[in-house]
Amino acid sequence: MKIRISDFKINHNILSNLRKVLRLFCLGLFCVGFSTAQLQAQTTIVALDSTYLHVTTVAEDLHVPWEIIWGPDDFIWMTERDGSVSRLNPETGDQQILLELSDCYEYSESGLLGMALHPDFDSSPYVYLVYNYNDGDNKEKLVRYTYTGDALEDEFLLLGEITCNSFSGNHSGSRLLILPDETLLMTTGDYYNDEVAQEIDELNGKVLRMNLDGTVPADNPITGSLVYSWGHRNAQGLVLADNGIIYSSEHGPNTNDEFNIIEPNRNYGWPQIEGYCDTGPESVFCEENNVKEPLLAWTPTIAVCGIDYYNHPAIPELAHTILQCNLKEPAFIGLHLDQSGESILDETSIIPEEFGRMRDVCVAPNGDIYVATSNQDGRGSWFGAFPQDGDDRILRVRNNSYEPPVGIGEDLTNALNEISLRPNPFKGQASLSFAADYIGGVLNVYDAEGKLLRTELIKENEIVFDQDDLAAGVYFVKVNKNGIGAQTIKVLILP
Repeated sequence: MKIRISDFKINHNILSNLRKVLRLFCLGLFCVGFSTAQLQAQTTIVALDSTYLHVTTVAEDLHVPWEIIWGPDDFIWMTERDGSVSRLNPETGDQQILLELSDCYEYSESGLLGMALHPDFDSSPYVYLVYNYNDGDNKEKLVRYTYTGDALEDEFLLLGEITCNSFSGNHSGSRLLILPDETLLMTTGDYYNDEVAQEIDELNGKVLRMNLDGTVPADNPITGSLVYSWGHRNAQGLVLADNGIIYSSEHGPNTNDEFNIIEPNRNYGWPQIEGYCDTGPESVFCEENNVKEPLLAWTPTIAVCGIDYYNHPAIPELAHTILQCNLKEPAFIGLHLDQSGESILDETSIIPEEFGRMRDVCVAPNGDIYVATSNQDGRGSWFGAFPQDGDDRILRVRNNSYEPPVGIGEDLTNALNEISLRPNPFKGQASLSFAADYIGGVLNVYDAEGKLLRTELIKENEIVFDQDDLAAGVYFVKVNKNGIGAQTIKVLILP
């Protein structure tokens, strides 16, 4: 019989604290001289039609990285389930720890989970976190921290006392997503109490929507309630695509993992419905309870997890695709959407099984894909040969042959923060502002293929950016002035 550390509730917290100390010791003393070349020495090449993807390790020896986000500073922001929040340099693998939560309760599936960054991070440097804590019972809370430049400080409670499963620590959720209207979506698990997912007065088994201060939006579907949708079992992925559709991945029991479109005031069926409404009793329940069926369901389950949207010319085979991490095989897949975004055309396996379980994914502005493995979560043995030395890891998936289109260039990072668009994404109009030094320079707008669409002289440091004849999609705004250099930002126009 195999025994995992996570089976021991008392000793696990001691081991978790020891792991934190050892990691800090390593970062401070031994790992400084460990080069990027050493980390990326081994490359796995994956063929997608005519594109060859190079999979390399950016960082290793992590503890169950749960959320990875591409930050406005062009670093990867990461949570690890033992309570650590950090910034990761994607070029060097250097990790700057910003926070170690003292009251984070890691047990089985519980711990530090989802994270989101305020969309106007320069003026509102807020970081939103969901994590488990224990006050005699396993519970979950949503908090906000302030980024000071080298740490996260001043925890502010937005939502607490969310019931979780104390015996198993499972089905806590939770992903976070901030929408263009600056409301926050939060998924919650059913904590192994199936029926609670159908109870509107309960917070579990739901997608919740709130203002960024934790209050209830006036336009929520149920007056005075945070509940946005219900009937969820344990949603593990959440993303807003360029088409304006919110997608979610959700764990099923032994059958029917789901990939869903999230809509307000809709019932997603659990526990009465598993997957599609494809039996007699299920059809009746779906008809009577406004149930939204999944776009796709998997039986046997593949343990669906983090998702992100990809539509970059660097990997043309993945255009208009949802990237999805799975905790079972196949571990990293692409779900190619049709033009409407409401059907799946095909499913592609991207990263081979040699890396084990996958937990989360994020996409960089230059088209690189970053994926977090999850082999240290106590269930790596499900893949047979995991965890391995170096687990857990952040992997980079890159098309080394891609050259950015003429006119856009390599600089998509706006590294000096000298150009900004608010809101972004937007529809109709947005405010485009520049550093004063760019007055007298030139503004160019390109589509995703690098075709020049607009050119104008910059006459003031803030203008109205009008959508006009630009269709929904991805664009690049580049400003340039002789003697200063160019800055570029990615712009998303919503349908």
